[in-house]
Amino acid sequence: MAHIESLLGDVWRRGDAAFAEHDGVRSVVWLRGEHDLVTVAALAKIVAKTIVFDDSDVVFDLNAVKFMDASTVGVIVSANELLGHGSRSLALRSPSACARRLIDVCGLGELVDADRVDADGVDADVG
Repeated sequence: MAHIESLLGDVWRRGDAAFAEHDGVRSVVWLRGEHDLVTVAALAKIVAKTIVFDDSDVVFDLNAVKFMDASTVGVIVSANELLGHGSRSLALRSPSACARRLIDVCGLGELVDADRVDADGVDADVG
């Protein structure tokens, strides 16, 4: 995978991180830990760089998210809209239980990639 961007510094010290990689087919944005107003600017920067990196679709891997708020969902919605203008897609892979609740409350359940399973082999829609 080609490394695109990492979120480190203060956020890293809290145990939270975001980074993006390209696997040759799509770009994957990995979120770990807690994501809120403190991390949203850095996350938006990573997502923007990921979108302009190439013409591939983008996947947000949310398996290791412990908490995320509406500002994080806003980054996801903005990325989805931007990708849609270029006939590209965004998918949410293996959201943790807390991430899935917020995704559902915000009406974004259709973005969850039901064909992907998490590391434990559990269907993403079941977790």
